[in-house]
Amino acid sequence: GSIYGFGGILLVQALKLYPLVFIYMNGAFKSIDSSLMEASANLGCVGIKRFFRVVLNLSMPTILAASLLVFMRAFADFGTPLLIGEGYRTFPVEIYNQYLGEVGTDHNFAAAISTIAITLTALVFFVQKWATSKFKFSMNAMRPIEKKPAKGIKGALMYLYCYLLTALAFLPQIYVVYLSFRNSEQVVFKEGYSLASYRMAVDKLLVRSINNTLLLGVGSLVIIIVFAVLIAYLVVRRPSVMNHAIATASMLPYR
Repeated sequence: GSIYGFGGILLVQALKLYPLVFIYMNGAFKSIDSSLMEASANLGCVGIKRFFRVVLNLSMPTILAASLLVFMRAFADFGTPLLIGEGYRTFPVEIYNQYLGEVGTDHNFAAAISTIAITLTALVFFVQKWATSKFKFSMNAMRPIEKKPAKGIKGALMYLYCYLLTALAFLPQIYVVYLSFRNSEQVVFKEGYSLASYRMAVDKLLVRSINNTLLLGVGSLVIIIVFAVLIAYLVVRRPSVMNHAIATASMLPYR
């Protein structure tokens, strides 16, 4: 099948965003106390049944938080639908076309679409907070679950799944690296390979781009950490209707 269209967008989004959930869940699984696993085993809940009934329920707050982050990233993604969507319309692409489109622009329509997008984002955030409130509990991993090496055919299948998924996710990066060595003239690729593109990057862009990127990255990181820590402290330690409204408003710029 073709990489273009809805299927291609879905595939690229999944391969691009699954590491976010992996990072969250990796920390969540480490925080589960082994005594809970032992208690469930004593009650006859073992194997795959224990995973779905115990482990996933204990990890549900993390799953919901990761789900919100992935939704926001996918919802706001502009580049993927624009490059491989082939006319598949999404909010970011439609807003861009209405503001800066080559055929025709309508700023009022773009503003209306943006307002709808912000409203939907806020609604999803409220649903996520409501769902998270259903799984309120505290848990301290005094005895974290011990890691066990995967053995036998089941272990081989687990490793095969992980390596295949990782290899598939690396394919776009590998293809980009491959293209960086191709000879080209503007947008036309020619026969052979060289370091001409790298020489051009070093001569024209590298030093200046690195300085600008580091300056913007470090500067924005400091400001973001200060704002985020203060807002999180207010929401967690000083819960109130006003502070929850501030938390909701703080998520809207992510859109």
